[in-house]
Amino acid sequence: MALGLLYGRDDITDYRGFVRSLRPAIKFCDQFEEKNGSTACSEILQEKLGRSFDLADRVEAVQYVQSGGADACVEVVTNAVEIASKIIEKKKGNIKD
Repeated sequence: MALGLLYGRDDITDYRGFVRSLRPAIKFCDQFEEKNGSTACSEILQEKLGRSFDLADRVEAVQYVQSGGADACVEVVTNAVEIASKIIEKKKGNIKD
């Protein structure tokens, strides 16, 4: 979301703005996938916890918590924030107030 606010476009018809946003978005996704093994939640859970979970199912939600799911997800979100912040930091010098 932060990358979209910084690199995205305000006007849906701004095609050039859309194209400009692709490079940082792709860079983020590539780095995220490299760090977490995937961009898909179920695949990340499979990698980190040995299986995916249906969190809408009460029993599986309890199993998710018991297996350390919350800690695994905190790690994934932390990775995402670190990756995004590095991309934003590179752009920082180009931001005009």
